[in-house]
Amino acid sequence: MVFDLFELHSERDSPKGWIWVYFDCALLRKHYLKLLKSNPQNIIAKEISKALDCGFSTVGKHLIKLKNPCEKTWLPLPVIIELVKLIDTRLKYEIINRFECFICKSNKGKQTTKAIKEINEDLSKIIGAHMADGCLQRNKRGNNYQIKISDGRKDLIVRCAEWINKTFSVNPIPIFNKKDNTWNCYFSHKVIARYFENIFMINAGKKFDIAKEPEIIKNSDFKIRKAFAKGVLMFDGGVKATGMVSLTSMSKQLIEDIEEILKLDEIEVNKGYNPKKKSWLLESKSGRNKEYLKKWLYYFEEKTWKYDRLNFFIEKKKYNIKELEQLFPYHHRSKIRLKEVYDAILKIKKFKIQDVMEELNKFNISHITIYKYLYILEKSGLIYKEIEEHIGPKNGWQESIYSLV
Repeated sequence: MVFDLFELHSERDSPKGWIWVYFDCALLRKHYLKLLKSNPQNIIAKEISKALDCGFSTVGKHLIKLKNPCEKTWLPLPVIIELVKLIDTRLKYEIINRFECFICKSNKGKQTTKAIKEINEDLSKIIGAHMADGCLQRNKRGNNYQIKISDGRKDLIVRCAEWINKTFSVNPIPIFNKKDNTWNCYFSHKVIARYFENIFMINAGKKFDIAKEPEIIKNSDFKIRKAFAKGVLMFDGGVKATGMVSLTSMSKQLIEDIEEILKLDEIEVNKGYNPKKKSWLLESKSGRNKEYLKKWLYYFEEKTWKYDRLNFFIEKKKYNIKELEQLFPYHHRSKIRLKEVYDAILKIKKFKIQDVMEELNKFNISHITIYKYLYILEKSGLIYKEIEEHIGPKNGWQESIYSLV
């Protein structure tokens, strides 16, 4: 489906703020010359200037330029739109298919970008990331825009900047905000913002509870929908220390959209609602089933922290304690660090879980937390587990015995 790039123009734009298009003008010139046979150029210029509320001479200069026998040229988008209206509206998409790039003036000078005519996977990921952790702002006149996508991890923001550069040939610089302790992909670009606002129907302002999969993506090929879900999960999703994959959002619609995509991808999930946080949750059904978790890997790009963390629970590979600390760093809400558990194990060598609890002398920590860390250490090849069988007078039971490798 070709985008209706005429929608990038807004009636709010003054002639100084018009978006210009560089395009193959042969088709438009051919039909304009036919139009001139029955309509004088000054009449055409007068009609267009009235429709655009701009100077007659301004439009006249552009029409003279169009008559010149050149293969490609620059023309204001609104002038192209009005010409197509006068000639034949059925020409719209034939003309749009000849667009190559856009340029417009902003408070930061001239901005150029490629003319993207169809949805692709990188663009769909950008929209997904924006729906998860982005914000679109514009001034009251709608002439200047700011786009910001944020995350606590730099690798995701760097990856998002790469998507934007590859798609639009615009190079946003990742910026760290000390106040919020977040990394930001922050840039001002009118044309890209108009893609967001007028093509994908993303409203400016906060969208926490109204975020959703845009219709243009929902009606696209499944690979495009998957790319959108990847953008959402990379920025709003997470991989827990238990191996469980989760996604939290205040928007029920966004959660349902991602749930639908995952189910179409044959990934079953659990869905719930947290009334205290007023947020919806999607969670994987397992954090241990390797074949099941492999299906999730697509939704986190390679060489990002979340991908590596999920891959830890899938692949068979040995890790040292420093590598594990990078994958499972200390969180301010945690009561204990992974390394604390490992240091305690180094002292006692062979042990049961109760021995670790006693060595740590932190009995306010649940057995579940310790088991979680022991599983990580065992999976990494730093400790070894064997099952000890016990037989009692009435029944038997099993007990895990751990030892350093």
